[in-house]
Amino acid sequence: MTLEQTHASRWFDATFSVDGVPERFRMIGDEPHWLAYRENEDTWLFVHSRGFPPASIELVHVDPRDYLSDG
Repeated sequence: MTLEQTHASRWFDATFSVDGVPERFRMIGDEPHWLAYRENEDTWLFVHSRGFPPASIELVHVDPRDYLSDG
């Protein structure tokens, strides 16, 4: 998809699983390259993918402290 095609595209509704619960997102793009977002009360959640089909995505909450080091 060219930059001009991307800018002319429209956002559409999509559903992604978040911790096993289907949640509504807004999405743009196609199978090889897409972007989705969801606005919650106090946060925004963005998913940007290149090469993974949307149907293969399942989101889960993690504690970032498990992935940070003191070092």
